[in-house]
Amino acid sequence: MTRRRSNARRLQAALRTGSAAPQTRTVLSWAAAVLLLVALAFIVGRPSSESGVLAGTPSPTVTPPLPIAFGTALDSATNVAIERTDRFLSGDPFAYSVTLAAPPGTDTILVEVTRVVAGVPTVVQEASVQKIVPEATTFAFQVLTDDLLAAWGPGDYEMRIFFDATEPPFALGTFTLVETPA
Repeated sequence: MTRRRSNARRLQAALRTGSAAPQTRTVLSWAAAVLLLVALAFIVGRPSSESGVLAGTPSPTVTPPLPIAFGTALDSATNVAIERTDRFLSGDPFAYSVTLAAPPGTDTILVEVTRVVAGVPTVVQEASVQKIVPEATTFAFQVLTDDLLAAWGPGDYEMRIFFDATEPPFALGTFTLVETPA
C-alpha cells in the first residue's frame, strides 16, 4: 500500500518561504485593483481643476470693501459721519466718511459714483481725485444734497473709493437722493 503524502509539509514550506495562502492572495489582488482604480480616477478626473480641491496654487483672497458711512453731519472730534442715513432730501447736508485700520500713507483717493437703475450702474462721476490727510485713519467729506441733485438728479447711487483705479475699490456704499417739492 502506498502512503499518501500529507499537505502539512507543503503548507509549512509555503509559510516559511513567504508564499501567501490562496485566500490572502485574492484579498490582496482585490485591494491592489481598488487602489489602481482610485489612482486612475484621480489622474483622469483631475478633481482640482473643477472644484479647486487640492489645487496647486491658491488664489489670492480679496478683502471685501470697507463700508462708507453716510450721514447729515460730521463729528467734529472723530470726523466720522453722524446722524446716519442713506436717504438724502433736498436741503439736507450730505456727509460721508471711511475709517481705515491704518493711515493710508497717501494724500489722494479716487471717488467714483454710479447711478443704479434696475440693477444696471451708469457712471455719473468718473473716478475723481480727492485730497485726504495721509496720517489720518478716517477721512470725510460734506457737501449739499442740492448740489448733488443738480448734477445727477434723484435716484439710487453707489459710491466707490479707490487708492488706485486699476485695483478694486477699498470702500463702497449706496445712497439715495430724493428731490422734494419746493
